[in-house]
Amino acid sequence: MEDDAHFDQNDFELFNRYASSIPFGDVLPADRERFKSIRDKLKGIARSAAESYSGGVEMKEYASLFSPNGRSATELWCCIFPAAARNKSFGLQFALILNARGAEFCCCFGAGSAQVSDPTTVEELKKTLDKAKQRLRIIDNRIIEEISTAVGQEWDFRKQWRSKAGTKDFSNFKDWIQYASSPESHGASISKNLDVKSIVQLGGKIESEFQRYAALFKPLIEAIYREKEKDYEANPPENFTVDDILADGCFLERQEIVRILDRLRTKKNIILQGPPGTGKTWLAKRLAFALIGRKDGSSVRAVQFHPNLSYEDFVRGWRPMGEGKLSLVDGIFMEAIKAALDDSLSKIVVVIEEINRGNPAQIFGELLTLLEADKRVPEEALELCYPDSDGKRRPVFIPDNLYLVGTMNVADRSLALVDLALRRRFAFVDLEPKLGSAWRSWVIKERNLDPDLVEDIERRIIQLNNQITSDERLGEQFRVGHSYVTPTRRLDTGETRDWFRQVVETEIGPLLKEYWFDAPDEARLALARLVEGWPL
Repeated sequence: MEDDAHFDQNDFELFNRYASSIPFGDVLPADRERFKSIRDKLKGIARSAAESYSGGVEMKEYASLFSPNGRSATELWCCIFPAAARNKSFGLQFALILNARGAEFCCCFGAGSAQVSDPTTVEELKKTLDKAKQRLRIIDNRIIEEISTAVGQEWDFRKQWRSKAGTKDFSNFKDWIQYASSPESHGASISKNLDVKSIVQLGGKIESEFQRYAALFKPLIEAIYREKEKDYEANPPENFTVDDILADGCFLERQEIVRILDRLRTKKNIILQGPPGTGKTWLAKRLAFALIGRKDGSSVRAVQFHPNLSYEDFVRGWRPMGEGKLSLVDGIFMEAIKAALDDSLSKIVVVIEEINRGNPAQIFGELLTLLEADKRVPEEALELCYPDSDGKRRPVFIPDNLYLVGTMNVADRSLALVDLALRRRFAFVDLEPKLGSAWRSWVIKERNLDPDLVEDIERRIIQLNNQITSDERLGEQFRVGHSYVTPTRRLDTGETRDWFRQVVETEIGPLLKEYWFDAPDEARLALARLVEGWPL
C-alpha cells in the first residue's frame, strides 16, 4: 500500500510561478493553500522517518516554513537530525529539498549558523558541531567502505547542498570526509537529485524512498552521535582475549602471546619483525584487540608506511581543498591522539604496516621523541611544525592510552636499516615460521587439509627453509613462513593436492625467483624439489 504523501506536477509549477519571493499576502489564496499542503506533506515524511528510525540515536524532524519572513518560499524542505545536535543547523542531517527543478535528497551538515539570539547557546551549538566533525575525521574504515558501496555512482559528493544537479566536488567519500570535517566546511553534502518527472512518478512511495535513502547513512549517523556507553550496552563488541588469538589460528605458545602483550602494555610501542608469511600484520591487529579486550574496530587505526608517506600525511599538513585553496588537516596519528585524549578510559591502537618502508624519523617528526613511555604526560608536550586550523599553536603530547604496533619484513633487501632513535623507542619481537603440531591440528580441523598430506607439506617447507638458511647469500630471515601453507578458507574435500600446487606455482615460486635472482637455475631446482613426487 502506498503512503499518503505525494507530489504532482502542480506542486512544482507553484515553485515556478513564485521563482522570485514575494510578500506572502500577495500570493493567490489557492497557492497559499498549496504551499501549506506541500509543507504538511514534508513534515509528515520527516515525522514518519524520525519515528521509524531504528538505531541507537534519537532523531527529530523539521520542516521549513512556507512563508519565511512573511514571504513566499522558493523551495520547501524537511529533514531528520540527531536530537544530540540540538539544532539542525549544527549537526548532520538527512534532508529532502523540493524546488522548481525537482528534488534533492541529501545527507549533509547544517550551515553552522541559525537565528539563535543567546551567545552562550550559539557557542554550545558550535562545540557540538565541532565534536561531530572530530568524530567524522576518525570514522572507521569499515563504515567508509560500507557507505561508499551503498551510494555507488548515484550520489554526488559536494561542498554544499542546493548545488546544481550533477555537481561533483569530490570523487570519493574519503575526500569528502576530509573536507566536511574541516573548520572551513559549511553544509557539505552527499546528494542525489531527481527531476520533476521522476518525483511525480514516485507518487506515494516518496515517503518510503526517503526512509530507504536515509538508511544508507545510518552507520555514519550512529558513529558520530551514538554515545559509546549506550552503544556498548545495546550492541557490545565481542570480547577478545589471548584464547581468541589462538582459536583464530595463531601457532605461538600461549605464554609467548601473553609476553608480547605485556611488553606492549609497558613499552607502549612494539614492532613485529620476521620473514615473509609469518603473520605479522595478522597478529598485529589481533594483539590490538586483545589489548583493548574487545574486537572493536573503531579503536584500531591501520596505516602502511611507504617511501612517499610524509609528516604532512601522518601528523598534520596542508591539503588541497578545491578551487586552488589549501587547508590544514590532521593525519591519522593526530586523529588517534585526539581520540585517545577524548576518551582517556579507552585504549587506542595504531597499527603501522611495513614501518621501515618509509622514513620513520621524518614521518613522526618531533613526535618521535614523545613515543617513549615516560614522556607521555602533558609536561612533555611539544609544538608541531604546523599550527592548529585556527592558526594557534598548542603543544601536543602523546597520551598514555595510545599504543603503536608496527610490522617489519626482515627479508626485504630494498629497505633501509631502522635508525637507532626508532629502535630505542620500540620493543622488537621476532616472529618465525611456525610449523608443527599446533599448525597441523589447526589446518586439519579448521581448513580441512587432507591429514594424509599435511605432514608431507610440512616436510617440504622445512627442507626448503633449511636450504635457504644455509645459503650464505640469504639466511634465516629469508625463510618461507607458515602463512603460505595456511589456507584462508576451508578447503573442499580432495582439494588439498591442487591447492598446494597452486600455492607453490603462484606464491612460493615467484618468491624463490626473487631470492635467487642472480642464480635462476638454483631457484628452479628449489622449486622442482618442492613439488617432486607430489601427487597429481
